[in-house]
Amino acid sequence: MLEHDPLAGLFVPVELLVRERSALEGGGTDLMYHLPSSLIAGVYFWEGSGIGKTKLLDASEVLGEKLRALVEFVAQSPE
Repeated sequence: MLEHDPLAGLFVPVELLVRERSALEGGGTDLMYHLPSSLIAGVYFWEGSGIGKTKLLDASEVLGEKLRALVEFVAQSPE
C-alpha cells in the first residue's frame, strides 16, 4: 500500500479495540475496528482519483478482508 501512497502509513497497521463487557452488561467481549478501506477512501476522494489511488484503494480492501477473516477466526475460537 505504501508504494501507491505514503499517506497509507497513517492507516496501517490496523487498530483493534477489545473490550470486556461487565456482568451488568451481560458479559462477553466486544471487538471493534475500522476497515482500512473506509479510512483510505477519505484520502482517495480528498486528493482526487488516479491509477495510484485506485491501486491503493484495492490494496486497502484486500487488507480489510484479511482483517475481517482474523476477527471471524478469533470470534469463533474456543476459550
